[in-house]
Amino acid sequence: AQFALEAIQLLSPAYRTVFSLFVLEDYSHKEISEILHCSEGTVKSRLFYTTKTLAEKLQAYNPSVL
Repeated sequence: AQFALEAIQLLSPAYRTVFSLFVLEDYSHKEISEILHCSEGTVKSRLFYTTKTLAEKLQAYNPSVL
């Protein structure tokens, strides 16, 4: 689990914030867009990028996933 936290810390603050609000705090896309004063499309884009980036970084720990 430490490696996952390290991978998350490597994200830019904007992407880390969106990821944290969505995954850890369980906010919806709409709620996050209101909190961060950005569009829902921006939230979705940041989540997509973050998920893709984390999957690539964490693949070394479980290569069969991807």
